[in-house]
Amino acid sequence: IVESARSAATGYSFPSGHTPSSVGLYGGIARANKSKITKIIMIVICVLVPFSRLYLGVHTPLDVGVSYMIAIVLVFAGYPLFIKAEKNPKLMLCILLIMALINIAYICFVQFYNFPEKVYTEENIMNLENAQKNGFTLMGATLGVILAFIVDIKWVQFDTKAVWWVQIIKAIGGLALILFTKEILKYPINAVLAPESWGRMIRYFLLVVVGGILWPMTFRFLAKLEPANKEKDNVE
Repeated sequence: IVESARSAATGYSFPSGHTPSSVGLYGGIARANKSKITKIIMIVICVLVPFSRLYLGVHTPLDVGVSYMIAIVLVFAGYPLFIKAEKNPKLMLCILLIMALINIAYICFVQFYNFPEKVYTEENIMNLENAQKNGFTLMGATLGVILAFIVDIKWVQFDTKAVWWVQIIKAIGGLALILFTKEILKYPINAVLAPESWGRMIRYFLLVVVGGILWPMTFRFLAKLEPANKEKDNVE
């Protein structure tokens, strides 16, 4: 790995973080989309992003290769499972709870496992702190998704269909609200809570609540902006 990449890097190089994130996202879109053009574009991105990690010298082939295979397995194994869970709220809730339990186990490991003394070098301590931060961040987001799912099923039940310009308002408005909330909450929560990991968990929980519950509650009002005197050209 090139030394110039170390200054901005966090955590261990194995496994690559960019690879499973990109392949999972764009591979999932390709798996679920029927458009051949969309599939081709998504697959190309799934190839280019991991390759960029190697080209820039920030990851080894082993880092990228293992991450790539894990992401591909999850995309193909997870797709039919989530298609089934989409029609079965109880199954979806079970999946989310299992994800939370796995995350709790991970946090317990990075927080309390008694690593050998020789492991505690300056670099490894920084990597361990990063692992702990990531665990709490994911825990907060996962709990937020669970709450958002329950609230949506019982009360919100928002419709994702709308005319194209309302969809743009939804996307831009939601993104702006989440980014605003992220920056506003960061400093007061960190000032009150210690260590920072707990603050991150609460902050990302609230971020998901804002994006998954509060903002979707406005969709009914946004739908009223659509013209009522002509046929709506609804899009997903």
